[in-house]
Amino acid sequence: MDNQIDLAMVKIEANNLTSLPLANSDLVKPGQFAIAVGAPFGLDNTVTVGHVSAIDRGSEVTDPSFGQRAYSGLIQSDAPINPGNSGGPLLDIHGQVIGVNSTIVSTTQASAGIGFSIPSNMVIAVAEEMIATGKFDRGQIGAEIRDVKPFEREKLGVTGGAYVAGLLPGGPAEKAGLQEGDVITEVDGMKLKAQIDLRVALIKKSPSDTVSVKYVRNSATKQTRITLDAPQLMAQNRQQNPLMPNQENPFEFFRQFEQPQQGRVLLGVGVRVADATVREQFRLPANANGVVVTQVA
Repeated sequence: MDNQIDLAMVKIEANNLTSLPLANSDLVKPGQFAIAVGAPFGLDNTVTVGHVSAIDRGSEVTDPSFGQRAYSGLIQSDAPINPGNSGGPLLDIHGQVIGVNSTIVSTTQASAGIGFSIPSNMVIAVAEEMIATGKFDRGQIGAEIRDVKPFEREKLGVTGGAYVAGLLPGGPAEKAGLQEGDVITEVDGMKLKAQIDLRVALIKKSPSDTVSVKYVRNSATKQTRITLDAPQLMAQNRQQNPLMPNQENPFEFFRQFEQPQQGRVLLGVGVRVADATVREQFRLPANANGVVVTQVA
């Protein structure tokens, strides 16, 4: 299993099973049908239908076992997804898996029509390495990246890529000469259409690997080599976490989250995660973390 990406692989000792084909999630477009399958609130084999609302979404979720978990490149859909749908497939109209249902945005812990799925291409990248090596590791360049916004492309002289919104001081990217505002357009000869392409490329690499990177700065194309580092784990140490589920029966722990909790304390504020877009909107420092208060009741 990989805690950060929130995927686990299970080997089933059985024959003559029918598997669902995995689609190419790069071809998924907003507006196409989306079908979610799962067991919301313990109701097995539930099917809900909607549409793909958006692609390449980012999300941060507080996980009861592993602390803060950051997602990227998610498929957003309005097919109703509830607690118990996680791990189930998100299908296209042909029955191909375009993603794995993972998380929702909701004020009630039930579907508000905003659900997110890990794209199938990321699932394939993780699964292939798990099958081949029995484990999963990844390299990092030590940079905060985002998509290049449409209005920025002409100004920056690019058609796509991964915009460097921040750098880890002393990290691999900074050591290689990258600066905030650069746009990474290629990794090892693979052209990047969006930031998710860079993340998937790094998923396939390991710490200490060296990659060739092309980037654009002030409309000029430059090239460098970056020696990857191990990611800084955002997850809490499982051994020190008192909320870690019982290893003998972990499902008992997670059942408490299947039903909406009663008597919740409300602060009377609306908040958003302080991601790159929010930091830019509210003119916050590049290293500002946490949440931004957007409204007060």
